[in-house]
Amino acid sequence: MKSPSIYLTGIDENGCDMIYRSDRTGFIPYIKGLLKRIGQDFYGITSLEVKVMENQFGSRHRNTGVKFRLNFNNEDYIQAEHIRSHPHKVGRLRSVPCFQLLELFPFGIMINNTMDIMGVGEKIVQISAVEYSLLGQPIHDHFALRRPKGVVFAWNNILNLRNVMFELELNIEKIKEEYDDNETSPKGEGKTILLKGQMKHIEDIQAVIFLCSPVINDIDELTDRGLYLSDLNQHGLGKEMAMAGWQHNSKLEMLFDEAEGKSQDLENNYDLLDSWKKRSDELLYSMIPKSVADRMRGEDCIEMCEVRD
Repeated sequence: MKSPSIYLTGIDENGCDMIYRSDRTGFIPYIKGLLKRIGQDFYGITSLEVKVMENQFGSRHRNTGVKFRLNFNNEDYIQAEHIRSHPHKVGRLRSVPCFQLLELFPFGIMINNTMDIMGVGEKIVQISAVEYSLLGQPIHDHFALRRPKGVVFAWNNILNLRNVMFELELNIEKIKEEYDDNETSPKGEGKTILLKGQMKHIEDIQAVIFLCSPVINDIDELTDRGLYLSDLNQHGLGKEMAMAGWQHNSKLEMLFDEAEGKSQDLENNYDLLDSWKKRSDELLYSMIPKSVADRMRGEDCIEMCEVRD
């Protein structure tokens, strides 16, 4: 059973908007009462008003997505955030070009508000070998969202979940097929590579940069991807984790999803086989009596034909 997900989508002086997602249904009254109790016991908010703005269900009513509106006096928090974001004693910091961030994070990706790729790091170019072909392309064409699960890979969701760890899957094999006519080809032989990191919003240019590093199981996988230990980020514990083999959980989850997809394809093929078998039976029964056809299934066809003669 998966744990529920709760996050805020908007904060103002009169309260905030909250999204609640869960695989279980029927807990809306409980969540409303829990929020009121938390506000009263921990924050001294006695006049908290909780309203249900939207109530959406997923496939077969298994997933619940509820948008709550929490009305309360939130002026103190807004003022504190304004002071924090506009300090009086500290001057404005010097601007940093985006390409320097991509140098620090060679696997980084820049996305604009239309979900198109604005820039990629050096190592993304190395493993895909199609730098200019990726620029300006929709990110959904080459990257799949692995985490957080159950969330649409859209601009608003990225802004709302900036404090959540993201995992994107780069489909190298698909890029290889699309640009097979080019003289250059991807260096790595693996079909996919996982990128794990955090989304950072750049308000000046209305873009998001994905500061990430690849999820590598061990040193052997580096060579399979056409990478070296020095290609990993210079900061953090990425190199140590790759040498110790601590990042296998995400890989196992990806393999499990692939196996689950193959199992679903096999189930669909069995359903298709049953449908074709049913159609063949209907065709057979339209040509000869059903009793004769059933006897032919269990007896020798030659003997059956002699009996009919």
